[in-house]
Amino acid sequence: PDDRQTNVGRTQHVLFERLPVQVLLSPGRERLLQLPFVALMDVPASLQGVLELQIIEDTAYLTANGPFPRARLYAQAIDGGATVPLDIESVEGVQVPPILRVHLPGDAAEESDELAATRRNDEPAVDMIQLTRYAAQMLYAPARLLPTLPGVRQEPVDRSPVAGLYRGGEIETAPLGAWSSGSLYVTAVRFTNRTGRAIDLELDTRWLRGQWIAATPQHWHLLPHGSEADTTAVYLVSDRPFAAVPLWR
Repeated sequence: PDDRQTNVGRTQHVLFERLPVQVLLSPGRERLLQLPFVALMDVPASLQGVLELQIIEDTAYLTANGPFPRARLYAQAIDGGATVPLDIESVEGVQVPPILRVHLPGDAAEESDELAATRRNDEPAVDMIQLTRYAAQMLYAPARLLPTLPGVRQEPVDRSPVAGLYRGGEIETAPLGAWSSGSLYVTAVRFTNRTGRAIDLELDTRWLRGQWIAATPQHWHLLPHGSEADTTAVYLVSDRPFAAVPLWR
């Protein structure tokens, strides 16, 4: 067995150290692949129809419709900062933990505050329009068209749901990703309509809690819960990290 891998209950942990991560599937059984970043992945033409792939933030949901030999896929961070090669294979009768979690070396290592401040001062800053546009491209652009913008950095953000960000309790909110440039931060937040009303729910930024410099929805209307358009992204610009913005008002 690979000495980079350990199994703990329902979860298999793998440390990525340049070698491709082995992902074994059992036909007809969904397996969750948890990555250390919000990911983009494409199914190669050779696996079209035999491999079902859905991605939600940092988790890929994989289901093989039948056995197939090993094939190479690539999981890419939406900021283009990391890529993990995956060798995926489907074998009849194999028993594997339902969750496979991939770790990067030094996940816990952090840059010193002094070095980070020095690096920020040396990089060109972009304005909030460019920063918001960059965040939108990182979420929605195909992997081959992901932009690079000097002076913009991806920031860590807790992607757990945030209660009270939007008044009324009818919209569920959760961060998707965050970026910064100079003294500006932009956080892409998922807004999901939780109501079953058969009317459009207009996003009114006056209902937002928090001290935001700007708030820009990807779409201005949310359809009722359960429809294809019940979710959108809202880009919140602030002068501090998302977690430090007070939501008192």
